[in-house]
Amino acid sequence: MKVTVHVVDSALGRPAEGVSARLERQSEGTWTEQARQFTDMGGQAAWEPVSSAARYVYRLELDLDAYFSALGIVPSHPRVIVVFRVLGHADDEHIHVMITPHAQMTYQVRH
Repeated sequence: MKVTVHVVDSALGRPAEGVSARLERQSEGTWTEQARQFTDMGGQAAWEPVSSAARYVYRLELDLDAYFSALGIVPSHPRVIVVFRVLGHADDEHIHVMITPHAQMTYQVRH
């Protein structure tokens, strides 16, 4: 299974390159970091492999403070945190996040 995040800066109408993204997995009430990286020129970051065990809960944290600060903007929401459940072994999880300095929207697609 693979987890992919795609971040789009809707205010500028382009992929959000350089957003710090951290993926954590919850097990027995404790969050454990699985990976950390920055989004690429296409606004994407991907982690593979993620544990093949099904039905874990994951947390994706995006640092908008650093991203918007580099543009000279102070965002209303310094972080985006998306908590999602993996339902099957083979499903790839695609998390889409649209951001502006004052709003965010997320949705999830499984393949």
